[in-house]
Amino acid sequence: MNLSKFAVSSTAALIAAFSATAVCAQEIMYISSTTGYMLYRSGSQAVTAYWVGQGPIRGFTGYGLISQDGYCLTGRTGYRPLTWESCNSSDRSQRWGLATAAEGRTLRNELGWCADLQGNQNGPNVPVLAWNCSGSMNQQWRRHYAVNNVINEISDPYIRQTLLNRLSSLSAGQSSRITNQEAYAINATPTAQAIQRRGGRLIGMDGATIISSGSGGLIAAGGMN
Repeated sequence: MNLSKFAVSSTAALIAAFSATAVCAQEIMYISSTTGYMLYRSGSQAVTAYWVGQGPIRGFTGYGLISQDGYCLTGRTGYRPLTWESCNSSDRSQRWGLATAAEGRTLRNELGWCADLQGNQNGPNVPVLAWNCSGSMNQQWRRHYAVNNVINEISDPYIRQTLLNRLSSLSAGQSSRITNQEAYAINATPTAQAIQRRGGRLIGMDGATIISSGSGGLIAAGGMN
């Protein structure tokens, strides 16, 4: 068997599947590692970062260009850090597919490179590399969507208003600690229950953090589609 031809055809089939399912998908605002650190642009390099109000991704629904602040995630050369460069929709190194949970949530571009946390490290400021796709945990990523009505679904009026006030003071991408009671109230809403049934999470990785999407909304941790 010609393994190189098999690899190319497998990648093409995977990209075709991404593009077919992304048509009706909701726009993804942020991408993070499974340990909860944001995929972010530091100068021209891709790194992980804390949630401190960085701008969201624009126009990405699971396949295509991943754009932040006008620059696109690029993986042109293997075993080196991913870069953020001028966007070019015909550049295969900038066209990415984010796999389903069943496929390991890898982030792979059309050249076949996967976004990989350097040295399997955990934390902020870890370089994100272009690497051979293995599906290992340091190549697993979460997608994050805006859920703008969930706070209004909270049945307790005091908790509802307290969280609305707190969110109104945050910029998109900023996080705030919340109490266990507040976390419970959010997780009890119909929207949160629906997300959980699909394998997603609404609260931050430690179960006690909310992340603002701006305009009084929350960020869901993924798994909604």
